[in-house]
Amino acid sequence: MSPSVQARGLETRARLLEAGRTAFSLRGHDAVNLTSDILEPAGVSVGSFYHQFADKTELLVAVLDQAAKERENLTVLLELGDSARSSLEENLAQAVERFFVSLDDAGSLWRIQVRERNNTDPRIRERILEGRRAWHQEITRIIGPFNQGDQPALDWAVHLIFLVCVGLIAVYPDLPPDIRTANRHTLPARVSAFLCRGVQPLLAAPCTAHHPSATEMPLPATASARQACDHA
Repeated sequence: MSPSVQARGLETRARLLEAGRTAFSLRGHDAVNLTSDILEPAGVSVGSFYHQFADKTELLVAVLDQAAKERENLTVLLELGDSARSSLEENLAQAVERFFVSLDDAGSLWRIQVRERNNTDPRIRERILEGRRAWHQEITRIIGPFNQGDQPALDWAVHLIFLVCVGLIAVYPDLPPDIRTANRHTLPARVSAFLCRGVQPLLAAPCTAHHPSATEMPLPATASARQACDHA
């Protein structure tokens, strides 16, 4: 394959991925029409699409793989200092700020992760669960050094942060631009302060109740939040 042909192929793939991010975040996998929602916005022919992907599910899998890499690069992997010199407040503040940066830059990818949570296709389900486990592990890494209780207490603290993040994914990207701009500099601090007050009691004492695992966390917890996610 000549360099020019290879370059055109990479450009075509990039356009399809970009169109897929938008379409899947707004409509969900099952409702996306390959022609009107993917090919026409991307300016790609049917033949060129099938040269890149077997079907729209394979495109979604590629978008989810892209999402995992972007979350890792932009948001999730925090270079935390020595916990003896850091505080829970500082670590949460840093994590929440990076989460908002990622919502600003790649909100559609976060929404896809939430929207496709009940997709039963094995290829998609595997990516969704991988993303959820990675998210759970990263939150645990951020707050784990400050846990003085037991493992169930830590898991509940992680669960609380997880659900707040899901709620933010459902609402924040769709706020009017002027409201987002007006609140962008203060909202992360308010969210991190709320989370800190919520998880500190859990991290300070044992918890004997059943604790949720990374794969059984309900998404989201309330009817209004479910509706917001379904229409994100």
